[in-house]
Amino acid sequence: MKLICAYDTKEDTFAILSHNLSVADAEQQLREMRSAKIPAYSLNQPRTHNSMHPDHCPSCVRLVLKAIKSKTPNPSQDNQIARTRAVKQRHARHA
Repeated sequence: MKLICAYDTKEDTFAILSHNLSVADAEQQLREMRSAKIPAYSLNQPRTHNSMHPDHCPSCVRLVLKAIKSKTPNPSQDNQIARTRAVKQRHARHA
């Protein structure tokens, strides 16, 4: 199961776009988002979230915050979050 979020490194903000997706559905949504030039990322979701709307889902928020804050990516997370964090750290050092 996957969730999709958009993360703006300049503003340090994120938006949860979808959750409770199959791997195939998440990959399709990522392709669509990226073709629209939206920086979207997927995270593994360990269980189904009960919240109807992903933007109001506390479980999704916790997963995304953990991914952003962790120094060592969880192996269950996609590499895109790790790359985003690395870019954010490089920008912080040069600011």
